[in-house]
Amino acid sequence: MKIFSSLRGLGLAVTVAGVIGLVACTPSASPPPTATSSSPLTETPASPTPSVTPLAPSAFPCSDPAPAQAAPTQAQRENYQAVIASANTQPMASHACATVTFIISGSECCGPLNRDDALVQWGDWLSGKSDWNFSPDAAMVADWRTHFNGQYIPEGSLIAVSDVSGVMTSVVFDGDVITALFAAHIEEMSW
Repeated sequence: MKIFSSLRGLGLAVTVAGVIGLVACTPSASPPPTATSSSPLTETPASPTPSVTPLAPSAFPCSDPAPAQAAPTQAQRENYQAVIASANTQPMASHACATVTFIISGSECCGPLNRDDALVQWGDWLSGKSDWNFSPDAAMVADWRTHFNGQYIPEGSLIAVSDVSGVMTSVVFDGDVITALFAAHIEEMSW
């Protein structure tokens, strides 16, 4: 019986110590400390949200020459449309990267090439094709972007479709510099 009363006394002592410990750990009712102007935790005003969404980094970056602007100007885009319609790619040389990736879907051609070689080969491919539409259906382009060749028609690229010839082409930019040229039959865009 003496052992039982000693254990009961020990249990009571442990219980009292636990309650005292819990009371000591309870948060006080005093307000939390505030940050001072010298504190690194002071809030800074939120920066305004930009009104224009920046273009994603190019899958075909260029450093020679480095882009001077975020995208080609409207006048440059109109010039590139005239290049496609005429198949005379020479006016693009001063706006192209030193190395231009040229891809013809469904062929072994070509990959990264010297700018002049890429432009000549693309011009040869463009030759004889007509009826270029530079405002293709947005839903169709969105569908194309979900397939393998979608990598060659990113947002901001110039896309042209010729229903008469059954082909499409695109000019891909890094900023305002031409970095890739792509050509395909329209049915290849859904593969």
